[in-house]
Amino acid sequence: AYYKAIRAIRHFQNAGVGPVLYDLISLVESNRNPVPPAIIEATKDHYLQAFPEINASLFTSGCAVLVALRRMRVLALFTKYVRQGRDELTDLLPRIAARLRQELQHPALKPIEQWYQQYGAAI
Repeated sequence: AYYKAIRAIRHFQNAGVGPVLYDLISLVESNRNPVPPAIIEATKDHYLQAFPEINASLFTSGCAVLVALRRMRVLALFTKYVRQGRDELTDLLPRIAARLRQELQHPALKPIEQWYQQYGAAI
């Protein structure tokens, strides 16, 4: 039912070379259309089962880092676009910032959270 409700098309504007895990994160951690947590976890579990040689702890930390990286990147881009007049993105900024604040609680991201606090970066 969830997949039938999605009305967005993935595109690869600003595509780059990076870790394969980034593609997985891009699919399940949408900034425009929130994916239910159960689907995110099931997808990650399926990925780990498909690749049993992957260290689950490193996978979890890697996911946290890449999700935060993606949120920061999208938050910066959407902020730029809003300043250029793309007002339809304005409503997404608070939700993306809130998710980033939540994701920065992961132990692997503690130094980034501390940086935000130290330099007064508003998120």
